[in-house]
Amino acid sequence: MKKSNELVLLFSLIFIALLLISSDLLTINTEINSENVDTTYLDMASVSRSINEDTNIISDQLNYYKENYNVNINVYDIAENLNISYQLETIKNSNVIISSLNQLGTYFSTLGSDLFNNFYKYNMQGLEIYLVSEIKNKDKADSNNADIVGLFFKKSNKYMIIIKVNSNENIVNIAFHETMHAIEEYLKMHNEFFVEWDSLNPKDFSYSQTFYTNQIFSDTIDGNKYYSEVYFIDNYARSSAMEDRARIFEYLCLGINLYKYPNLAAKATYLQQTLQKYI
Repeated sequence: MKKSNELVLLFSLIFIALLLISSDLLTINTEINSENVDTTYLDMASVSRSINEDTNIISDQLNYYKENYNVNINVYDIAENLNISYQLETIKNSNVIISSLNQLGTYFSTLGSDLFNNFYKYNMQGLEIYLVSEIKNKDKADSNNADIVGLFFKKSNKYMIIIKVNSNENIVNIAFHETMHAIEEYLKMHNEFFVEWDSLNPKDFSYSQTFYTNQIFSDTIDGNKYYSEVYFIDNYARSSAMEDRARIFEYLCLGINLYKYPNLAAKATYLQQTLQKYI
């Protein structure tokens, strides 16, 4: 009987030892498998969730501007159907799109919904804004190597603005500037053509119709230390009357003081008084 008990005890000890060995092997195998596990699926799932979240954020922003300001903003459709002589490239980075849309909040809140609703008058179909990563002239190279940061077109009963988001220019500045071009088209329907504008320029002055990037003129803010001799904000404003007005409108929207320059102040006052008649 004693021998039988000893055998039972021996078998029990062997069984316990086998269990301990099996447990250690399972632990080792688990550690090995955890080191070699394929995380590709997990990473792709995380990326997919991130893309969906960004898409939802962008969609919400676009809907907000449409509902509150009646403006369509395009970030995916790069307006290939516009049939324009410019090559446009789509923004690839969703974070850049989100950031750009956030910045435009200042543009919309400054101008207000009433202004944008004017773009639906006279059988027009409102304002559309295209955000792109690049604007290039397809027909010819710019002799002055000027970076094209914004464009305005009036096509198919729509006012259309194209803004390059990754330039050295702030996109809000660009938006204000190009919007003035849209406003000018709207004012033409009221037969408003700023007929007194040229009288506010220096005697015998003619717009150059060219943008000189590497030249400073004495009648610009940067080119003259005497406020009374300044007639233009910069070289670009000297290229045409429309660019002159757009530059002034841009600065007024940004809250930049132009009234210390008597000649610019006269232009700014004329521009504001004209806009108040129709907008």
